[in-house]
Amino acid sequence: MDASLLIAGAGQLGSRYLQGLVTAPASIHCTVLDPSEEALRQAKIRWQEAGGDKTAHKIVYTTQAKNAPKIVDLAVVATTANVRANTVVQIANRTTVRYWVLEKVLAQRPSDLDILHQATNGGQRTWVNTPMLSWTLYKNLRFEIPQDRTLHWRYEDVRGLACNAIHYLDLASRWHEASLESMSTDELIGQWSPSTRTGFYDVYGSLHFNFSNGSSLLVSSKEHDRQFRCSLSYENLVWKIHESDGIAECSDGRIVRGRCELQSELTTPLIMSLLERDACLLPTLDQSIKQHVAYLSALLVHYRATMDASADFVPIT
Repeated sequence: MDASLLIAGAGQLGSRYLQGLVTAPASIHCTVLDPSEEALRQAKIRWQEAGGDKTAHKIVYTTQAKNAPKIVDLAVVATTANVRANTVVQIANRTTVRYWVLEKVLAQRPSDLDILHQATNGGQRTWVNTPMLSWTLYKNLRFEIPQDRTLHWRYEDVRGLACNAIHYLDLASRWHEASLESMSTDELIGQWSPSTRTGFYDVYGSLHFNFSNGSSLLVSSKEHDRQFRCSLSYENLVWKIHESDGIAECSDGRIVRGRCELQSELTTPLIMSLLERDACLLPTLDQSIKQHVAYLSALLVHYRATMDASADFVPIT
């Protein structure tokens, strides 16, 4: 089976997608698109480090969107959020795409979500890379928890609250296919701070989410002395989840083991699932947009109140 791919955005995450192609059994022709020559150089180094030069796959690196193929099986858009909508439109105008996978957060403006939806033909065959439900640790844990339970999730001291909370929102929402009923930013702390990536910002404090089935989610972050912790509770039971160790321990003594796979490990299974089954375990664009609308809107209100009253976007990536 031959497959044609386009990876737009050759940064940290885009290059991990590329590395993941090393194990693909299909013959891959992949175009890596990024306006930065340096980003492409680093992506090429990572491809070689992963053993890519020893495979039969063909990789083409380009800074120009006009050099993208006319037809691809899969387009992965791993750019930063501020240019994602524009990048998708550029690709859609030049290339016929069978499947799309978009990185999170989808956009900085709620209005850009409509642009993404339209550019991907109404979101058909389009998924968003919030993959926690596909990690084996959570897949195995799901077998241990009755589906009718009301769950209370806590993710504390996360890094990059504003850009990463969407992962936990997606997990908690899709675990029971429950819709987001409310989101509170009341416990966010003060003004936003510059993030590690120039031109982007983050915020500290806590975000609270409530879902249609009564479940809840807390995601919190602080500036210093972080000690990441996550837990899941229901009735009188508490599961402590140790993602880095691949272990979940229940207060009743049960233990679940699994992994939180890296993107480089998820790429090939994702591609093969799409090509062979026309489906994957990621949320569809429509599912993710429902989460992003409420999420971005609430963050924008807080950003306007603390940073810039005239802002029409949230500077997160």
